[in-house]
Amino acid sequence: MGSRDTTTSPTGTDAGFTLIELALITVILGILLTAAIPRLQQTARRMRVEQSAFELVQLLRAAHEQAVVGGREVVWVWDAEAGRARIEPGEAMTSRAFPEGLSVLLTQDGQAVACSCVRFFPEGTSEPATLTVRLQEQLITATVDDATGQVRLVPGAVAR
Repeated sequence: MGSRDTTTSPTGTDAGFTLIELALITVILGILLTAAIPRLQQTARRMRVEQSAFELVQLLRAAHEQAVVGGREVVWVWDAEAGRARIEPGEAMTSRAFPEGLSVLLTQDGQAVACSCVRFFPEGTSEPATLTVRLQEQLITATVDDATGQVRLVPGAVAR
């Protein structure tokens, strides 16, 4: 009994981790997290664009429905300065303010629309329009069919 024994587990092996093992695991986890963060940020941007585009499409569909049901022309308007969309006239339907840096481009036949609006008519038709929602390299497009007034969401490719 003259020598000192180290602490051992019931199976006779040393218990716990050494400081070097803990440091190595910490470094490996740090490297993995550093590699994953850009992907997580890209996914978060994509989700913000998808959510924003979906909300704009829902408001376009509501404008179409109000025009048909109400028997009057209804206009969907994008207010770039406020960063939100609204329906005129009618109920106070507006979208929430969208994330900073999000851009919305409204075109008709490939040309930018000066009023940033889409008109829906009582007979169910509308002005043709393409709405492009973009945040950095993420983009989604929505189209409004002039013959039916139907709105379709089209996920876009990553912009270059």
